[in-house]
Amino acid sequence: MFRSYLVCNKNTNINIDVENDWNMKIPGLVKVPFFDSDEPNVGYVVYYSEVKRVYGIIKYNVFTGEKIWENSVINGGYGTSLVWRNLVIILKGFCGIAAFDKFTGEFVWEVKCNARVRTSLNISNDSLWFASGGVINQVNYNGKILNTIKLDGAFFFGTISLKNDHIISIGTKFDENSQSSRLYIWGININGDILFETDLGTSHVISSDTSGF
Repeated sequence: MFRSYLVCNKNTNINIDVENDWNMKIPGLVKVPFFDSDEPNVGYVVYYSEVKRVYGIIKYNVFTGEKIWENSVINGGYGTSLVWRNLVIILKGFCGIAAFDKFTGEFVWEVKCNARVRTSLNISNDSLWFASGGVINQVNYNGKILNTIKLDGAFFFGTISLKNDHIISIGTKFDENSQSSRLYIWGININGDILFETDLGTSHVISSDTSGF
């Protein structure tokens, strides 16, 4: 929004100064910060420590940079984290996710799957949605898997988006005829029936961080 203001500002008599109010040194590769609408004064950031092989999660004060709490899990999957009510949920290991109490930073629960997670986490219909390999998982607030939808041969890496109880996402699938990995966008209902499958061309498995979906 600030960049848009700079572009749209036509008043050349206004000087805009940007000052560094605070900074935080983080021992790893920093991912995009995310926020909680119920606590506008705080933010969260996940970082990857190659030395320790962990994903660290930090809660901090956005006005002062004060660290409120920090925790970590083994690294692995690719995708963005989120805040859901009183939980902060991040990816854990190659095949799972982990939930922490947003007030204390204490570990609450985890979900383990059988394939690598490369989708961002999404909340819809009061459930958490993500995919591991070719399986879409619907998880409740207590960390219980309510439903799984399997698409044989697929590897999901886009956000699992829901509209009118229909799932829309992207991923790859190997095509026997061309002997190549193909990129698809799928429409799937809650029962796992494919509503549409659109071939977008040759592609390889990437992460939701770079998929643009």
